[in-house]
Amino acid sequence: MKNMLKVFISYILILSFISALMVDAIAVDRGMDMSEDYEIPYVSDEVEYEEGQVIVTFKDSVKKSKVRDIADDANLDIADSFVNDDMNIALVSSDALSTNDIMEEMASLKEVAYVEPNYRFKKASITNDTLSGYQWHLKDEISADADIDYSASIPASVRDKNVPVVVVADTGVDCTHEDLKDVMYTKDQYNTTSKTIKTASDSDGHGTMIAGIIAATINNNKGVSGIAKAKILPVSCVGSDGYSTTTDIISAIQYALDKRNNGVNVCAINLSLTGDVDSSYDVQMGSLNSIIALAGEAGIITVCAAGNEKVDTDKTRYFPGGLDNPYIINVGASTRDNKPASFSNYGMESVDVFAPGTDIMSTFSEEDYLPEVSHEVSYYSFEDLVEKPAASSDAHTSSSDASSDASSDSSIRIYTNSTDSSVSIDRNVSYGNSKQLNSSLRWDVKADDGKNYYISIPFDVKEDINKDLYTGFRFKIIDHNNEAGTPYVRSKFVAYIYKRETLSRNAGDDTDKYLINSVGDSRDNYMISNNDYWDRYAMELNEEGKGTLTAGRYYLVLRMYNAPKSDYSVYIDDFGVGSNLIKYTDSMGTSFSSPVVAGEVALLRGLMPSASAAEIRARVIGGVDVNPSYFGKCSSGGKVNILKALGSNIGPSISSVTI
Repeated sequence: MKNMLKVFISYILILSFISALMVDAIAVDRGMDMSEDYEIPYVSDEVEYEEGQVIVTFKDSVKKSKVRDIADDANLDIADSFVNDDMNIALVSSDALSTNDIMEEMASLKEVAYVEPNYRFKKASITNDTLSGYQWHLKDEISADADIDYSASIPASVRDKNVPVVVVADTGVDCTHEDLKDVMYTKDQYNTTSKTIKTASDSDGHGTMIAGIIAATINNNKGVSGIAKAKILPVSCVGSDGYSTTTDIISAIQYALDKRNNGVNVCAINLSLTGDVDSSYDVQMGSLNSIIALAGEAGIITVCAAGNEKVDTDKTRYFPGGLDNPYIINVGASTRDNKPASFSNYGMESVDVFAPGTDIMSTFSEEDYLPEVSHEVSYYSFEDLVEKPAASSDAHTSSSDASSDASSDSSIRIYTNSTDSSVSIDRNVSYGNSKQLNSSLRWDVKADDGKNYYISIPFDVKEDINKDLYTGFRFKIIDHNNEAGTPYVRSKFVAYIYKRETLSRNAGDDTDKYLINSVGDSRDNYMISNNDYWDRYAMELNEEGKGTLTAGRYYLVLRMYNAPKSDYSVYIDDFGVGSNLIKYTDSMGTSFSSPVVAGEVALLRGLMPSASAAEIRARVIGGVDVNPSYFGKCSSGGKVNILKALGSNIGPSISSVTI
C-alpha cells in the first residue's frame, strides 16, 4: 500500500506567512547542500507521498546533460524534469526501490543539492450552495465588518489593456459556464499529469467555484459577481482520485511562469491545496519553494489556502502555504461573525491574513437545487412564521392540527415525537449567505444514547404537477456540550418526504409505502456540529409510478438517531419545493478564502499595472481590518479589506527581494 502524504486541496488560497514589514532583502532557502554531517532524510509512514518517486535538485555546477547519466548509473528512470537556466530538478522513479532507498542513494551523490519525496495533496473543501445578493463576503448589509468592502465600481475602472490573468491550478474550470465563458483567457486547459492541452472542463466543480470567486463576469445580469476584472487561465493539477503531487504543482507554476515570460499578464496563481509533510529532516520542499520564488521575481504571487485542520501551523506546518517564501500569501478562513472559522488553520508566523470562507457563493460545474432561489410550489423562510405550542408526545398527529396553509410563512404546527425535544423560532441566528435577517427554525433535543428523534413539517401541493420537482433546506447542528471540541458528532441526520394525511408517532417505522424520497442515509456516519456555517440537503421529488407529484398534504420529516447523549440545537432554514436547477452553489473552507485574496491581488494589479509582486503582496497584508479576533492567529492581525489595500496607509512595502 502506498505511503501517501495527505495534503488536503482545500481550494484554499494559501499565501506566504511573511509580514509586510520593510526589509532590504529577503532570502529564500532553496535547500541544503549535502555534507558529511548532513543526516540523510527518511520519510515516515505517517504522511502521504508517491511511493518509488523522489524529487532531486542538482547543484548548479551539474550540466543538464549529466542528469540523465546520473539517473542511469543509479538504475533510475526520469519520470519528469524541470530544467532551465534557473532550475535543475528531476523526478526520478524506480519500480524496484522504495522512496527512502532512492533518497538515501541520491543524497550520497556529490552532484545532488537535496532530495525530497513527491508529496501528495488533496482537496480540502467542506460544503455547498448560491447568487449576487447572497454573496455576503463582498458586501454584507447585516454584518458590515465581516465583508471585504467590495464595490463593482472598483474593477470597472481597470483598463482593458491592463486586465490581469490568474492561473487557477485545481480540478479544472468549466469554460462553458454562463458566468465564466467571457472571462476565460483561453478555452484550453493544461494538464500537469498528461502534459497535454485540451478544452477546459471540470468534473469536480472545485476549480469552477474558485474561478467564479475570482473573476465571474460582473454586471451581466447573471449569477454571481467576481472580485476582479480579470481573465482565468485554467490548469488541471488534481487527479481523478482527488490528489495532486509536488511535481504537479511545480509543473503548474512552471506553466504560469512560461506564460508570464512570453508576455501573458499573469499576476497570481491560486493553490487551494494543503497538506502536511514529514518534518523529521531539514529540507522542506525546496524544489517547490524555488519555483515559487522564481515566479515571484517575475511578478507572480502564489496565493494558498491555510488548511481546514483547525491546527496552529506554527507548530504543525501545512504546505505549500507554510513555505517560508516572500511571494506566498497564506490565507485562513473567516466567518460572517468576523472571526476565524472554527475549522481554519491559523498561525502567528505561518498564516498571513484571513478572508471570508464560510457559505461562499460561486459558479459550479453541475446543476444544483437552491430552495431560496426556486420555490414556486412551497417555501418557508421562517421570517414571518407565527409560533404555535410544541406538539405533545403523541406527535405526528393528523393534518387537521396544522394550519390550512402549510405552504408559506404563516402559522403552521411542527410536530415532535418526544418530550425531550421542542421547536421554536430563533430570531437571533446569522444565516450563511442569505439576504434575510436572522430567523430560523430551532429544534432542541436532549438526546439519550442511541434514541431516535423526529420532527415533521407539513407542506401542501395544491394541484398535480407534471414536471421534475426538487426539495431542499439548509441546516446546522450545534452540540452545546462540545462547542469547543471536535466538530464531528457520531450520529445520523436524515430527511424524508412523506405523503400521508396522518403520520404515525414513529414516522419511518411503518410508513415506507408513503415515502417519496430521503437524503442523508448514504452520508458518512457523522454530523458536523458547528457555529460557523450551514450545510444543505437537496433531493428530487417523484411519486413512484406517477411521474411527478399529485396534489395533497406532504411532510418533511427530520430524523436524528444514534446521537451521543448531549444537548443539541438543529437550525433549519430555507425549506422549499421548486423545479429550477442552476449551475451555482456555495461552500466553505480555506479553499474558498484563498480565491478571495487571489481576486484582490488581480484587482490591485489591474489598477496598479507597474507594481511589483512584493508591493502588491504588501498592500494585501498591510491593508487589513485589524481585529482582536485575529490577534495571534495571523501575522497581519486582520481580515482582508479591498478599500484599505487600495489606500495609502498600508504600512511599509518590501523594497527588494534577493534569492
